[in-house]
This record gives sequence, structure tokens and C-alpha cells, in this order.
Amino acid sequence: MFDDDDDDSTSEEFILELLNRYNSSVDTGKNAFFSEDELGCLCDYFLEIQDLEQEDAVVEMGRHMYPESNFFILRQANLLLDKEWVDEADNLMKQVRDTGEQDPEIFRVYGRIHLLRGEWEKAEAFLRTTLELSGNSDLLTMGILAGIYNTMGRYPEAL
Repeated sequence: MFDDDDDDSTSEEFILELLNRYNSSVDTGKNAFFSEDELGCLCDYFLEIQDLEQEDAVVEMGRHMYPESNFFILRQANLLLDKEWVDEADNLMKQVRDTGEQDPEIFRVYGRIHLLRGEWEKAEAFLRTTLELSGNSDLLTMGILAGIYNTMGRYPEAL
């Protein structure tokens, strides 16, 4: 699951403590305080175990606690796209704040939106920007691009 290394935020012990706090909060109906990073770790955990319902609940909590955070907007947009609710995700993306930094995740979400709409060239452009911003090391984006190239019959590029 998570490696137990020098980063305390990914240790199994840390995740278990977060899960206990989160479950206690849900069970009692009382809102516990979680930092933005702690909620992000919970999102990652629920995504890893493929409990998208719980991930969505944590994202909603994060949107409530940190309404100005792009992180939770992007997470929610991705969850909507997983359900193929493209228009809802596109509308949600209008809430993303311009921080002056180019966040690869913003471009990936727009790439997925255009992909699901069948707009291959637009999707490719956004996903290529994602790769450029991530130093061409984003395996998820590479996989999505390979699928686009395969669909478009551009097999050498897909490989």
C-alpha cells in the first residue's frame, strides 16, 4: 500500500491514524479538523483501494473546509469524469482559481473532458501540455495519450 519511508504523510501508521479520525468524525457526525494535506492523503488512500464513494465524501469535506483550494475542485472534476459526467466537470472547472502557476492536473482534466467529448486533437493538446509541465514523466498522461493515438490510428506514436 504506502511505503513506510522518511515521509510521515505516507506511512501506514499515519494513514491509519487519519482513517480513525475520519471514521470517528463520520460516525459521530462531528466535523474533525483535517489539514488540506491530510485530506489529500485520505483521497489518495480511498482512490488506491478504489472506494470512490468515500473519496467523493472526503473531497466534499475538503471543498467545504478549503473552498479556495484547486486541489479539491480538480479531484471532484476527475470523479465526475470517471462517471462520464462531462458537462458537470467542465462547469466545475470554471471555479478553478488562477494562481499564476501552471498546474499539470488542470491540463489533464481538460484533456479528459475533450477526450470524453471525442475531441481528439484538443485532448491531445491539453495532455501534451500536461506532459511538458510534468517533465515528460507522467505515466497516467502517457497512457491516455497512447489510447488517443491508438484510436486515431497513429500507432507508432501510441507505442
